[in-house]
Amino acid sequence: MLSKFSRPAVRRKLAAFFGFRRVPLLLLACLSLASSWAAPAPAHEGHEHEPPPAAATAVNRPRLVTQSEIYELVAVLEGERLTIYLDRFEDNTPVSDAKIEVAINGETVAAEPAPEGAYVVSSQLLSGHGSVEIIFDIRATAGDDLLIGNLVLAGNGNSAEPGAISGYEQAWAALRHGAQDHLALLALALLLGTAFGIGLRWRWRSRLTPMLLVASLAVIAFGAAAQTMKKGANGGDVVVVDGHPIEFVSKDNEITFYILDEDGQTPVSTTGLTGRAVVQDAGKTTAVSLSGAEPNKFVGQLQVPLGSKARVVFSAKVAGHNLQARFTTN
Repeated sequence: MLSKFSRPAVRRKLAAFFGFRRVPLLLLACLSLASSWAAPAPAHEGHEHEPPPAAATAVNRPRLVTQSEIYELVAVLEGERLTIYLDRFEDNTPVSDAKIEVAINGETVAAEPAPEGAYVVSSQLLSGHGSVEIIFDIRATAGDDLLIGNLVLAGNGNSAEPGAISGYEQAWAALRHGAQDHLALLALALLLGTAFGIGLRWRWRSRLTPMLLVASLAVIAFGAAAQTMKKGANGGDVVVVDGHPIEFVSKDNEITFYILDEDGQTPVSTTGLTGRAVVQDAGKTTAVSLSGAEPNKFVGQLQVPLGSKARVVFSAKVAGHNLQARFTTN
């Protein structure tokens, strides 16, 4: 059966029908790239989130995983000792030349180098119950950075990763937010498929290549634009945390964070609430107190305006959620 379809004449007929000879390699590359835009990619596919096997023998150790465009960090807790593994996000290379200061609920401790390129911190704040907010102030050759996360302590008897949710909840959240963020992109992908289907008709065969090329380039262009369209109503960058969009705006010596409800539209009242921002800028790290203001703002004052590529992390308890977000200025 297979030999029948492998005859030269049959292969020529199939190629003529589908117009394969008319489709250049460039078009195929464009289609591949377009499909990558249409499908949401994981945060860092193939990147290991576990520390080295020798350090992970205790399955129930609490851990914290956080990452940025530069680094991925995994912190594993044993007693009052926190072991930190820092890798370059791009290639998973361990970073062994960093200086890391760890702020645990506001108390800062310098991390010490440890074997296998790790770092360690010990603090009594890491024992007991509940959870602690941890901010990692990183200085290294690959770049300075500021990372934040919550660590659920061992006293809770909960070995799950802090903030972990079930697979069903993760899938539903991804579907809900993906549909909100990518409806236009999905429509363009549908257009691409429609063009392909029409092009397969015999009388449209000669137009298949330009139709696919135009559709795929449209998908690519929209995907590129979508990366820069995450702006809020006040012109600031937006990060969605626990379903709440958080918009960050910096103007002169003032920083403002706007909080919306899970519907992405309703302002969440912040009157009487307090928050905190930590800013890493021009080689310095400072903590900024935030005050709630009507209708849905947290406002803080800086000594000097933020520069380019400053790192800002936000944390506050709003509507029963411990919200944490990270931003980088343009």
